[in-house]
Amino acid sequence: MRRPFPDRHVAALHAALTDPSYSNPQALVQVDTYGGRVNAVATADTTVSQRSSIMKLQYQTFWTDPAEDELHPGWIRR
Repeated sequence: MRRPFPDRHVAALHAALTDPSYSNPQALVQVDTYGGRVNAVATADTTVSQRSSIMKLQYQTFWTDPAEDELHPGWIRR
């Protein structure tokens, strides 16, 4: 992401992470922050090209029961 979350994205993330109809302690959104001095290096100077980003998002959910193969990716898509 190159800009902070818009308010509607904050609301959507909060709704998904607190949804009482979805229960999985292994579901999360990982936010890795960037910015500051890391952006002082030119994009081509390192293997990490996300120099203009302020954060990287990783939407994750984990499960072991094949019967839940539709449920958990559906949570991420919503």
